[in-house]
Amino acid sequence: MPASYRRAGSFALSRMLTADGSFLHQDLAESIIKTALHDPFLLVPAIPSASTSTTPSMRLLPPDALSVIVTVLLNSDPSPVLISSLLSPILPALYSLSYHLERHKTSDPRVKESLRGILVLWGKITDSLEATQVLWRIVEHGNGNMWSVGLEGNFWRVAPYVQ
Repeated sequence: MPASYRRAGSFALSRMLTADGSFLHQDLAESIIKTALHDPFLLVPAIPSASTSTTPSMRLLPPDALSVIVTVLLNSDPSPVLISSLLSPILPALYSLSYHLERHKTSDPRVKESLRGILVLWGKITDSLEATQVLWRIVEHGNGNMWSVGLEGNFWRVAPYVQ
């Protein structure tokens, strides 16, 4: 995909997420965008049963959602509102993912570096009150054992282990 398309798409998404109310369908667009980008990090995928349909899911996989988030952040203006809106709701999951990827030798180094960069960017740009609230959520929930990493370096969300 040409870089100009990535920049244009990132600009459009960032404007939809940071609009000042002048965009008529901002709430709907924001809901759709955040659901598409946040759910792969927040929801454990259901295990398909034999009776379910074989139609493919329209939901992004976590590596794809991470790629979209990185693309949007790299190709849009560094707006604190955009970064907070896009990252704060999923930051505990991103932190946990970073922890799990660091523990696996087969993890893609580019993915680990992207995650580190996202965490550092969020830490530099967010205000102290929001940072304290989000970081406290990480302290309360721990690492959660929420991720599994495959031999090929891909990753997916799993249910927390309960003893």
